[in-house]
Amino acid sequence: QKTAYEIKECDWSSDVCSSDLDRESRDLLIANAIAQQCDLYSCWCIYYYSKYAGIRLYHIGNNALHRDIYERALAEPGVIVLHDALLQHFYLGMLDGAAYVEEFIYNYGERARGEAQELWQQRARSGADPRYFARPMLRRILEHARAVIVHNPAAAELARNHAPHARITEIPHLFDPPQLPDAVELLQLRRALDLGPRTLLLGSFGHQRETKRLSVVLRALDRKSTRLNSSHIPLSRMP
Repeated sequence: QKTAYEIKECDWSSDVCSSDLDRESRDLLIANAIAQQCDLYSCWCIYYYSKYAGIRLYHIGNNALHRDIYERALAEPGVIVLHDALLQHFYLGMLDGAAYVEEFIYNYGERARGEAQELWQQRARSGADPRYFARPMLRRILEHARAVIVHNPAAAELARNHAPHARITEIPHLFDPPQLPDAVELLQLRRALDLGPRTLLLGSFGHQRETKRLSVVLRALDRKSTRLNSSHIPLSRMP
């Protein structure tokens, strides 16, 4: 083990850090990327154990930010954790039109070529159009995995439909029920927010993407406005 100071001060070609490392190698590029997010000692630990790990654990999600880990999971198979049982938008953001169509066909067969071309041409609608969510495109990553972890029965079923022979395990998200506030605390909060006791309060948090479907919520509120005293929707966005 090396101290953070040794890692910081060493020459990567010296015997302080493994002498067989090539500074321009893919492994070092990964280590450098990790270093931007972690302290130096954590960086070294992550690098070392990812290089020599017996089983690799990969977390895959439905956007192009997961491209590097996706490619590594294909090259060095391990256990896949599906953050989303959907990679449709991941491929839309990563591939060009021809590659997207071929990946779609890999998942659903040659008969789906026309559908693939149509979905690519109309991809500007992909954030809200149900057709894109009906085609998760999971086959490749699941077939390469040594095992797959999903978080609910619906995700497990989608995974099995795409890769019947994959080893799939369902591990639900941990839910720790919060202690609910009493009526007095709720009234105090509403007063602090200048809200009446009958005002409907909704919240939308995280990235405000099309999939939040805020326009649908607003239309629903508008239709019910005559039956509501008033309503408020505070929005919280990521910085």
